[in-house]
Amino acid sequence: PIAPVPSPEAPVDRPDYVTILEDTLSRAHEFIADRITELSPHEMEQLLAALLRALGFKARVTPIGPDRGRDVIASPDGLGLQSPRIFCEVKHRKGAIGAPDVRSFTSTLRGEDRGVFLSTGGFTKEARYEGERAHVPVTLMDLDELVRLVTENYEQFDTVGRSLLPLARVYWPLP
Repeated sequence: PIAPVPSPEAPVDRPDYVTILEDTLSRAHEFIADRITELSPHEMEQLLAALLRALGFKARVTPIGPDRGRDVIASPDGLGLQSPRIFCEVKHRKGAIGAPDVRSFTSTLRGEDRGVFLSTGGFTKEARYEGERAHVPVTLMDLDELVRLVTENYEQFDTVGRSLLPLARVYWPLP
């Protein structure tokens, strides 16, 4: 059989840029996630605080010890006097967080408070339901969401955040 002659508009032996780009982005996401999972629990708290600072808040990590589910505290003024006050719980482990942990966390939040519960092991379906029905706004953040937010806001990261997770920008040609 005779092979068809390609039309002049069709590129010959040109890679599918979209497929390669999607594969590269997916691999980069996984590499960043792997690097984040290597952080210690305290470094994970520091990374979340750096992310909140990149988003325009003043954030600090609470001292190690009993913290009533408040590993990171953020607010516009840094003192917690201006709303929103954001209280963050960080669980850096492989297992998914269940509903009792989310319920316990949300029970400490009052009035204008906001909550972020970061679990690198994810959340059970029941835990997500608890977060949705909480009496104050709560964001349940898993590892994939953390990677997405870090990469979207990395340009605004301070030196603490960049030292915890050094990343390089990669340029890609458009098709």
